[in-house]
Parts: sequence; structure tokens; C-alpha cells
Amino acid sequence: MTSSTPDEISPKISNCSPNEDDDEIHQNQDDHISANSIKHEPELNCELNDNNQIKTNEQSDLNQNPLVILKKLEIIKDIKIKTSELERIKSKLIEEVDIIETEAKTLESYESELDALIKEKLEQMEILRQIQDDIQTMENTIKQTIEEKKRSVQNAIQLHVDYEPLKHQINDLRESVGLDKLNDNLDISILENYLE
Repeated sequence: MTSSTPDEISPKISNCSPNEDDDEIHQNQDDHISANSIKHEPELNCELNDNNQIKTNEQSDLNQNPLVILKKLEIIKDIKIKTSELERIKSKLIEEVDIIETEAKTLESYESELDALIKEKLEQMEILRQIQDDIQTMENTIKQTIEEKKRSVQNAIQLHVDYEPLKHQINDLRESVGLDKLNDNLDISILENYLE
């Protein structure tokens, strides 16, 4: 699009006849406005660049301010101290976690050993119970045997009492008819301790 200066626009307007269409005038005015806008656009860009440069310079000046630098140094020092404390706590935390894991494994081992001892105790208690039952059974058996022995001794004594007189009677009768006495090989020595 060809731009027109104000001096060029004026003659065109003056040379137009009253009968010409007003659209041509309006078109020329629009072209003039567009030309002025294009002309001033670089100036706006320059102003924006200047403003950005000013802000950058102000920020640079702010960064170079001794108070700002001192503040940053204090922050860095605080970061260093807190980081060191964080590492110390982290190291201690790892150490405590390792201790917890070790103690957990040790506790598990102790609990397993305790379970084994309890199991062995129960087994031994069962063995002892069985032994006690056997002892009780044996004691009862001995008691019954003693009672049976006593009854047998009493019976043997009574039978011996009946046996001796009858034996003498038979031997006397045999002797009266010329027969030999009975060959008595009965061993009753075991009864001697009970006959007294």
C-alpha cells in the first residue's frame, strides 16, 4: 500500500468534484491513518525496549546492592547450617532404622527360641506325665501284688497247718499195717519266716 503525506492528500481533496463519490475521500483518510500507525510503530518498540533495559539495569543495580548481597550471604549461611543439621538427623535416622531392623531380627530369633523351649517343655511335661502314670500304675501293681502275696501266705500257712496232722495220721496208719512212711519231699522252707 502506498502511503500519502498530508500535503498530497489536500490537493486530491480539492480537485475532487462535488459529484464524486465520498468513498474515495474516506479511503484516502484511512490510508493516511494507517501510514501514521506504521510510522509510529517502531517508536513504540523502541520505547518498550528502553523500558526493559531500564528494568534490567535496575535489577542489576539491586543485585549489586551491598545490603542485598549481605542478605544473600546470610541466607546461604543459614542454608549451609540447616543442610548440615539435616544430614546429621538423616544419618542418625538411618542408624536408628538399622538398629530397629537388627533388634527386630534378634527379637524374632528370641521368640523362635522361646517357642522351641515351650514346645520342649510341653513335650517333657508329657513325658513326665507318662512317667508319673507309669509310676502310679507300678505302685498300684506292687500294692496288689503285696496283697495277693499276703493272702497266699495266709492260705499256705493254713494249708500247712492242715497238712502236717494229716500226714502224721497217714504215716501212723501205714506203720500199723507194715507200710513205709510217705516220702515227703515238700519244701516249705519259704514258709518258715511266716510260721514264726
